[in-house]
Amino acid sequence: MLSSWRIERTGEDELKRVETEHRAGPQVIYSIAVSFREAAVAKGGDAADVYGRVAWLIIITWICYPLVWLFSEGFASFSVSFEVCAYAILDIISKAVFCFMVMGAHDSLGAGEAAGSREYV
Repeated sequence: MLSSWRIERTGEDELKRVETEHRAGPQVIYSIAVSFREAAVAKGGDAADVYGRVAWLIIITWICYPLVWLFSEGFASFSVSFEVCAYAILDIISKAVFCFMVMGAHDSLGAGEAAGSREYV
């Protein structure tokens, strides 16, 4: 659970500090790492292997996004140029490499039974 603080006005002259919980990030990572993994293992075979590789790629790259932000905006350790390049590299890895991994495993995921009868022009 991630939490932050926000200030709320409780009366005309009173302010109160309220803790706000952010659970979306950890719940998504838990779903990718555990819940969806169980479904892939239940399907068995190559699907579990492909899912494991893709899931770790997503988890690692998604963890790197806030780290880049923390060191560039939070600690001001990175220059703006480095920040932009780091985000671009993370975008390419988390999106393009993900797509190539899934498309490369298309035949092994069971959708390729009729692949021999397809003609690509």
